[in-house]
Amino acid sequence: MKRSTALIDKFIRLAGGASVAASGLKGDWVDEMVRDGIICLVPHGNHMSYKALDTQQFLNYISSNYALGDLYRARHRYAAGDIDPYGSEPSAPAVGGIASFQQPRKWGGFLVDVLKPLEISLSNLTISMDPRAGGHMYVSDYERFHVPADCLIVGVDGVDCFRNLKQLRRFFDETFGRRGHRIYVSHLYRTDTLLRWVMRQPNQYVHFADISLAAIHVFQSQFFSRLGERATFLVPSDYEERLLTGKRDMYEAQYPSLSEMRVADARLEPLVKAIHKYRTCYKQDVYLSSRS
Repeated sequence: MKRSTALIDKFIRLAGGASVAASGLKGDWVDEMVRDGIICLVPHGNHMSYKALDTQQFLNYISSNYALGDLYRARHRYAAGDIDPYGSEPSAPAVGGIASFQQPRKWGGFLVDVLKPLEISLSNLTISMDPRAGGHMYVSDYERFHVPADCLIVGVDGVDCFRNLKQLRRFFDETFGRRGHRIYVSHLYRTDTLLRWVMRQPNQYVHFADISLAAIHVFQSQFFSRLGERATFLVPSDYEERLLTGKRDMYEAQYPSLSEMRVADARLEPLVKAIHKYRTCYKQDVYLSSRS
């Protein structure tokens, strides 16, 4: 990465919650930020921009990876020619300005990604999503976001799994088959925008989350209650085998408040019975390590 005042200005914009034209940020380090879930692509008309998913996380990332602890101080020193543009800016304690955010700035909308090329419609424009391009796309204009009618919408509840979606390719192919279109969505901090969008679509929705009482409760209360059997909780074929060696503490933490949970979706009765039988739960990320 070659440092410059222009680059620092772009970092300041990202740290402030603004977007930066994708054409102005290029390089392996940009791809790495996208893969790490620090920034994501956001469509703006015919152009694409980058935006930080979480401003505090972005600041922490550039501080730890590129030793840019105080962006305004760094900009001043690069402008004065005090620092080698290929060197590093010593990290300094945040004392004010943009480097002193205490809480991350969280915004609505949701992320989308694909594992196979797919044409979508956003803001009356046709966009070709290609997994080879890398990076998730952020959607805020959900009222004008459409996918093909035969496309399966897969909601990925966990951040780690969505960030490492390619490592789940085999698992999803074994679960859904290799044919057909699929788009993967993640709600970030709030589910309401994603839920409103899914409710507007005729497509089938599959919820991929932990195998736990809490995850089933979220699915039933937020998705199944509104979508009915158009929404499905993803029940892996090997769930009983995994519950045998699942997490007892995870189950015990959820049991007091969810022991009497009503199973509104009858399709989930065998799963809930198995969870109570083995008195365990497990995280969805087990499928990252075993079927990558």
